[in-house]
Amino acid sequence: MENSIFNRVKKQYKRLYRFVIMDDATFEEKVVFRLTPRLFGILSVSLTILLIILTIMLIAFTPLREYIPGYGSEQSNHKMFLLQTKTDSLTKLISEIKTYEQDIKTVLTGGFFKDDTVDNTQETSIVTGKKEFAFSEYDTVLMQVKTDKEVNLSKNNSANIKNDNDSPDLLFAPVLGTIQQQYTSELRAIKILSARGNAVFASLAGTVIYVDYNLKSGTCIMMLHSNNIVTVYQNAGSPIVNVGDYVKSKQMIAMLDSEVLTFALWVNGSAVNPEKYIVF
Repeated sequence: MENSIFNRVKKQYKRLYRFVIMDDATFEEKVVFRLTPRLFGILSVSLTILLIILTIMLIAFTPLREYIPGYGSEQSNHKMFLLQTKTDSLTKLISEIKTYEQDIKTVLTGGFFKDDTVDNTQETSIVTGKKEFAFSEYDTVLMQVKTDKEVNLSKNNSANIKNDNDSPDLLFAPVLGTIQQQYTSELRAIKILSARGNAVFASLAGTVIYVDYNLKSGTCIMMLHSNNIVTVYQNAGSPIVNVGDYVKSKQMIAMLDSEVLTFALWVNGSAVNPEKYIVF
């Protein structure tokens, strides 16, 4: 029994071994380890468990976890949620702006609405009074304006335009200055020489229907007034009003950044000479 296989393995398991690291040139012992097979196994298992724990902690508590597919931080998920919410809001806002612009075009072209344009989830069927509408050309827009009311314009220097209640509305000069170029059938406007930094005023109380900038004519502001009167201010400089704003008569709407303001007056879709109705 003393020489059985079990006893021999037990003795070998408890036998002490020495692991030596020696200098190859001098055979000097540098490091010596005295271990039994049992102690070596315990150390190997402990080291393996320690490495596994360190690896898990390194992935779970450091930014390295964000490189794992499908795993992200709560902060990143929150940012993604906020971006998605903002995207949805911007999409809705763009839809509302497009609906508003289409409604403005329909009103100016004399069309009528077949559906409720407030509901942005459905397509709005609109019948317009014209086949085409070029909003970039302000004079085309103004010529397409229609109304059933007549506008009585007196040709005196006081420039009275009477409304339905026979109360006169006075047209005022849009800017302080002198006329540089008079009205012509080609220009359909007048050019007023002024000074940079001067204020541009509304000639009549009304609503701003168009504000835009282009390289050819600079900033263009269009205002719709009662009795189908439209005033146009080109090369107006820096605007301080937005589309949809209601502006009182002689209220500042822009500030000149040049020396010339082009001013046009439209009535019932036709251009008229502003000098006949405004004292400059």
